[in-house]
Amino acid sequence: MTETEDLNTILQTYQYEIPQFQRNYSWEKEHVEDFWNDAWDTINENNNNYYFGPMILVKTNQSSTFKIVDGQQRITTLSILISVIRDIATKTGNIDVHANTIMYLMNSLKRIPSLKLNNNNNEYYKDFILRDMDPEEKIKLRTTNQYEKNLYNSYKLLFVKIKEQYLGDKKKKFSTEHKDLTFDIEDFLAKVLFNFKIFKIILIDEDEASKLFATINARGLNLSISDLIKNYIFSKSTKEHQESNQEVWQYVVNTLGENIKMDKYLQHHFICWKQNVKEQKLYSSIEKEIRNPTNVKDYLKSLKHHCKIYSNMMSSNETQFVNKHLKELFLDLQNDSAQPFILNAIEKWGKTSKEVDEISKICLDIHFRAKTIGGRSAKEIVDAFAEAAESIRGLPPLIKNVKEIVDGKETIVKKEILVDISYIRKIFHQIDFTDTEFLELLKIKDFSAKNAKYFLSKIERHRPAASGTAGKTVDRTITLEHIMPQNENADGWEHMKEQHDEFLWKIGNLTLLHTTPNSSEKDNPFEKKKKAYAGSDMLITKYLEKKDDWDDVEISSRSKDLASDAPVIWKTLKNS
Repeated sequence: MTETEDLNTILQTYQYEIPQFQRNYSWEKEHVEDFWNDAWDTINENNNNYYFGPMILVKTNQSSTFKIVDGQQRITTLSILISVIRDIATKTGNIDVHANTIMYLMNSLKRIPSLKLNNNNNEYYKDFILRDMDPEEKIKLRTTNQYEKNLYNSYKLLFVKIKEQYLGDKKKKFSTEHKDLTFDIEDFLAKVLFNFKIFKIILIDEDEASKLFATINARGLNLSISDLIKNYIFSKSTKEHQESNQEVWQYVVNTLGENIKMDKYLQHHFICWKQNVKEQKLYSSIEKEIRNPTNVKDYLKSLKHHCKIYSNMMSSNETQFVNKHLKELFLDLQNDSAQPFILNAIEKWGKTSKEVDEISKICLDIHFRAKTIGGRSAKEIVDAFAEAAESIRGLPPLIKNVKEIVDGKETIVKKEILVDISYIRKIFHQIDFTDTEFLELLKIKDFSAKNAKYFLSKIERHRPAASGTAGKTVDRTITLEHIMPQNENADGWEHMKEQHDEFLWKIGNLTLLHTTPNSSEKDNPFEKKKKAYAGSDMLITKYLEKKDDWDDVEISSRSKDLASDAPVIWKTLKNS
């Protein structure tokens, strides 16, 4: 049996158990933050139909009790949120809100928890999450148990999010003065409970359930958004077009291949095709747009039209990329939001056009400056690229008479061109940094290994090129070297022990080496290391042989030196 229900109905009507063979509660900070952000977006946008994913349930011998095959992470997180709001009601003395939240956590008739976790999690869930107490005191009860820490961290994170939202400061504390404010928090919870929809699949046959348990856990299967969309669009197809529509869908799946997620392509395509949408809201957006067989035909035609270019953009095969800028953007920097914008640009001007090349460079520069270095939020980046995609989609064609040589003769032809892309620059201008700000961020930033290799490789290529000489080719076999080693107890580095953590991942302390010297020199004193650096074919590494010692002053100086090239490589839009 399958049906869609809101969370309010699901939590009040049934009782749930997580089978003992299911994995432990594993949601980490990023998952809980996504859940929180989706909740706020859904409420602010008055979205009454937010798809919260599927739940696969198995009916037990007890009429109102189900085992959760799939969906335990989401339901457990929701239960934690309800517990946080209940505890705030306890703290503020709001009896009404307290009573309203309790009915979602406890079965009033049986007087037992509505949710039972697996053996590793359940005791802590009952003793900590369901424990009714002052939340400020509760978060002091930190745990180090590996099975418990995710539950604790999720509780604390959601409590902090509520404080930031309703008190304006995570350092403030709830008190009886905030009793009336608790009603606002309860209203937020009510909207989540009634607006978030679950696609519920109920299995009755125990033998089939056992097979499904084994399959899901062994293969990591899940009912994806793309599965739901596929079923929906075929339900809107006429019988005579079912086969041809299936062929188009399969063509898209085959073109994307195993390494590209269909859910992500469908989301990016929809942004390119219609409007900005989050992945979790994609299904409801598709329902609104596709109402009849003609809509289905147009949708599948567009999916097929864009999938080849998308496949090239997301492939790990470097030779397939449209241009070198997109290779860096999607392969090196792992951008996951510019695809709809680039798809629309290619649609309008062609993949080999100068406009697409210029736009691709802007995308690369803004992602590196604003996201990689500047730390702009994922939402800011996604919204900017989605706005840019929409601006191209709505742009009227610009036609100009252009002289071309056709069959050896000069001929006037009409061509669609892009005269001015200042409107695109203006969109990204708001999330960029000035060069002064960019340089300061570079000097103080702790780099990840991936981003450091990318940054240093670009600097290594740029310096010879800037002087008019051939630069050294930096391939992907190059390794990242910590000049001051990662081992804070390494001999010869006692003078940097107190400053080790502060300077270890600054760009001035990082350089490039080939595998063999890097693995053999990593913990040596600087005097010995620089002899190995002297033989390096990397300019940024070779010059280290001139240094007498290595300390915080030298690291800061080198960070400033390396950063000085960056504004030339990744150009600002603030001066445009």
